[in-house]
Amino acid sequence: MLRTMADSVHRNLQFGPFELSSRERLLRREGVELPLGSRALDILIYLAERPGEVIAKQELIDHVWSDVTVEEGSLRVHLAAIRKALGDGQFGNRYIANIKGRGYSFVGTVVPLTGLVSRLELLRLIPTARNCDSLGIPKSVKL
Repeated sequence: MLRTMADSVHRNLQFGPFELSSRERLLRREGVELPLGSRALDILIYLAERPGEVIAKQELIDHVWSDVTVEEGSLRVHLAAIRKALGDGQFGNRYIANIKGRGYSFVGTVVPLTGLVSRLELLRLIPTARNCDSLGIPKSVKL
């Protein structure tokens, strides 16, 4: 699948309760920023932008550590940090799968957020009972 730079650069991706911003280099859960190191973010962004694809370990290493030689153990450490941040495996939620002998795959459902409105901003725009009057929405309308 051919990708252009515009397809993957500076966009937000949503999966489960998470929003991943490659532009801001942030991972959020329900609007709250989660701590994740730079290399772990690089790995997560690379995988999440290619959902369902099996990415070879060496490809991930070459992408994230293009200027350094590292062992597979470094990749495993960062993947463990990502899984911990995502709660991967808890409550049946799976986001990253290890494909034995082949590599890793992002197995969560990814929804690209288009435009300038993030999921959190969108939630702020949804009418609530408190702001219906100011929006001119009749009280008879059920929200």
